Amino acid sequence: MSKIFNALRLNEAVMPETGEFPGRQTAAAKPVRGADGKPHITTAELPLDEWTPSLVRLVPVQIADAAALLSPGQSYAAEQYRIARTKIVQSIPKPFRLAITSPGAGDGKTLTAVNLAVALGLKNEEPTLLIDADLRRASVHKRLGVAVGPGVAEVLAGAGRLQDAIFRAAELPSLHVLPAGSSERNPTELLDSPCWRDLMDKLRRDFPQIIVDCPPVDVLADYDLIAAACDSSLLVLRPDHTNRALCKAAAAKLKPKLTGVLINSFEPWFLWRKPAHDDRYYYYGRKGGQA
Repeated sequence: MSKIFNALRLNEAVMPETGEFPGRQTAAAKPVRGADGKPHITTAELPLDEWTPSLVRLVPVQIADAAALLSPGQSYAAEQYRIARTKIVQSIPKPFRLAITSPGAGDGKTLTAVNLAVALGLKNEEPTLLIDADLRRASVHKRLGVAVGPGVAEVLAGAGRLQDAIFRAAELPSLHVLPAGSSERNPTELLDSPCWRDLMDKLRRDFPQIIVDCPPVDVLADYDLIAAACDSSLLVLRPDHTNRALCKAAAAKLKPKLTGVLINSFEPWFLWRKPAHDDRYYYYGRKGGQA
């Protein structure tokens, strides 16, 4: 899981770095000013009406954490993420918007969000969207090895267009990514508006599977605002790291929308049977699980 997945070269189908598409003109979003006097974008002006997922840019990524999912053969971690994918798809009706969060920092929520999005993206039947909604400590772009660019913050502030913010992974065309971006405005102000909920509602029309990387529960007000626009939540825990009191409080708070709990970086029980070389289900006994 720590090996970097080498990015493939873009072919002739790759769009220009400018984000503009030949033969197609799009109107820029018109920023307006809200009651606070700061620019934002209204529901009617969200730049989605002329945008479709098939026309976004292709960007080469380095899916370091999800390399096992994309490499030939089986690995313990990759299989566990596929199991988690199956449980999610079977438990949540589509289209769904799943918030990935944790009781505190360092529990592995972004790692989990990226790997679950990649696992969903491996099934090419339907497009998957990964959103980095942690506007204060954005890290999805780092996990994917891409430069900082426009994202959620710019779209909500009226400083950027959605068609320039969302991109497709060149190595996995079914996977679309909307990074966090950057803005001088307080993230709470951007998220505490009808624009955030309307943006999520409109994205749901084009993406039946949306994974949202959120801030930890109760650390900031941001999580509550993000989760209000999501259908369900997944709580990520890490043994020997997650604070027990915070875990109990987070589980109680998420209970109305809690889909499940994912244990990250666990060590299998020492009494588990060691697999034989010809055991088809060898991965059940291997160490160093990630999910």
